[in-house]
Amino acid sequence: MNTGCQLIDKAWESFEDVQVRDRSLIWNSDLIETIELENLLINASVTMHSAEARKESIGAHAREDFTKREDGEMDEAYCIHWGTGKMRR
Repeated sequence: MNTGCQLIDKAWESFEDVQVRDRSLIWNSDLIETIELENLLINASVTMHSAEARKESIGAHAREDFTKREDGEMDEAYCIHWGTGKMRR
């Protein structure tokens, strides 16, 4: 999980190098694809870091390093906020 978090963080950092070269205001597919890429990277980062933060196996959220299932007890809920290129819990 830590490796996955490091890889997605590295991918997010590399997004700073992405540039929109097409400056047209009509049907700008370059801009749309850049916005979609940003959205995908944000969601991937939130998903990866949320999975790493969960230190239990509940329902479909199973982790190999936490094999004991605790379906009846939910210890914590996570609320994720994305701001300034970082995720906060």
